[in-house]
Amino acid sequence: MKSVLNKLRNKLIIFEGSDETGKTTVAQLLNTFLNENGVESIFTFQPGDSNWGQLAPTIRSFCKDQRWDLHELSRFFAFQLDKVEHVSKVIMPNRLQKKTVISDRWSYSTYAYQFHGQELAKKYEIPEETMKWFMTMPIFNIVPDYVFYFPEKIKKHTRENDSNDLFDEAGEAFFNRVHLAYEDLAKNNQWIRILPENSAEKTMLTILETLKNKD
Repeated sequence: MKSVLNKLRNKLIIFEGSDETGKTTVAQLLNTFLNENGVESIFTFQPGDSNWGQLAPTIRSFCKDQRWDLHELSRFFAFQLDKVEHVSKVIMPNRLQKKTVISDRWSYSTYAYQFHGQELAKKYEIPEETMKWFMTMPIFNIVPDYVFYFPEKIKKHTRENDSNDLFDEAGEAFFNRVHLAYEDLAKNNQWIRILPENSAEKTMLTILETLKNKD
């Protein structure tokens, strides 16, 4: 176990995938586990972690709440604003303090949810180079140490939907596009695919075992 803990010390760890795959719960469990075993760690998320400032929940609302009646490009730039503030005020300072940072979502969600789920790339003829720039610039070109990808394909939300949440109200075609975009990213990056066990605790143990056997 000590070798696994050392692999997770002072690292940036990202959990990615569609909503309702269980990734957030597992990420929080991993954060608790690390802190209880001598690896100083924080859990954070995008968008809207209020640790970067009082404005964060409002920006999250701009990103997701349809009642603002914002143009889809305005929502897109709200996501980018959140990323810049989140990375500069939460991720970077904690990494300078040699803490492990576990983040629920990273710039990959821009590619999956915005460029492909909402088809912004298609609608506005955004070239690949521009998409790459929007994925790397707001996070200051930081490359995570580990990306745990939960690939389960979500057709629709099973939780009680928020009728004001843009993504809760999205249909099956939207989630299909999101899933395919994530699969494309996973194929071209060294992501660790995580198939959820029958409990979040077992899934976390699977992650630890996977890292134990990883060079």
